[in-house]
Amino acid sequence: MGSLLPTLAIIIGLLNIVSCDTNCDTLGILLYEDLGCKPVKTEGQDCPEKFECDLVKANQTACMFKGRTLNDGDEVDTDLTYSSCNVGCHCRSGEFTCAILDCPEWLGLRAEPNCYLKHELGKCCSTGQICSPPADVQKCKLSDTESYNVGQQFSPRDTCLSCVCPENFSGKLDEKACARRNCAAQLRHSADIEANCAPAYFKYGGNTLCCPDAWLCPSTSDKIEVVNSDAAKGTGLECNYGNQKINLGEGFHRKINQYGQDRDIQCECSLPPLLTCKEK
Repeated sequence: MGSLLPTLAIIIGLLNIVSCDTNCDTLGILLYEDLGCKPVKTEGQDCPEKFECDLVKANQTACMFKGRTLNDGDEVDTDLTYSSCNVGCHCRSGEFTCAILDCPEWLGLRAEPNCYLKHELGKCCSTGQICSPPADVQKCKLSDTESYNVGQQFSPRDTCLSCVCPENFSGKLDEKACARRNCAAQLRHSADIEANCAPAYFKYGGNTLCCPDAWLCPSTSDKIEVVNSDAAKGTGLECNYGNQKINLGEGFHRKINQYGQDRDIQCECSLPPLLTCKEK
């Protein structure tokens, strides 16, 4: 197995582009999509009640990526990693080694006068620049106060979409304009995921839970208790947390310091198989 099939990138990019009335991203489904898990729904419900995930490696030298097993030495197709700014990723003794891109614009590159940097969907770095008189620049108008030029990046509020304004914008956030964000969580956090640690999401505005900001692994100080009595109704659903099984509606509180800031985190079994942790 030399690399993952490029068609998988297309499938992932097209998943859930058009949002439905219920925003399931408030539950944290993007991470499960990123891991290649399968949603399980109850009849009549818009959002999954749990996901089925294959996170167990075949052996200590293998790696798991988006639901597929890679053997020691296998390379991940760049199409699956480039939008997350990782390239040249290989499975090495059970973990991934990647090169992290430093885009020229992050290092100070600026567009020429009367120009702006151009981006393409699915690519980490800018791919050139666009120079045009303002009247000739096409726009993607999202509202009366929000519009973008062709080739400009944007992230619509309350979504887990990464978008680039296309030519002849239809007004829809479809696959021509947007793709689901690529967390590529297993490239950097495979050990945390395999240990059933809990993804944690910090407050940055909006209610969506997209790519995790941190991972909380089991601690002897964790006091497992009911944190959501409405959810704890004997459904039989459970989350994995380390070697423990946590019932739906149960979880714990923990205070952490991350990125130079104290954060109060509540973790809950709300969407198995992993706990979901949110900053209060």
